[in-house]
Amino acid sequence: MRQAFFRRYARRHQLVFIDPSDEFRSEFERTHQPRHGFQNSVMGSGHINAPGHEVLGGLLARAIVAETR
Repeated sequence: MRQAFFRRYARRHQLVFIDPSDEFRSEFERTHQPRHGFQNSVMGSGHINAPGHEVLGGLLARAIVAETR
């Protein structure tokens, strides 16, 4: 699993790792609209769309707040 590799790498190098996968999945289950890619895309492929940028922006903002406390 790629996420596990990146999580380990970030931990080892004391980096912040932001993975929006769970939030994208939750939003898709809630709205039935993809956050990554577009309507004809497979999950995890394609570019983040506008609603996905909103989700990712929230994650980034929370990470910045957490790291600067």
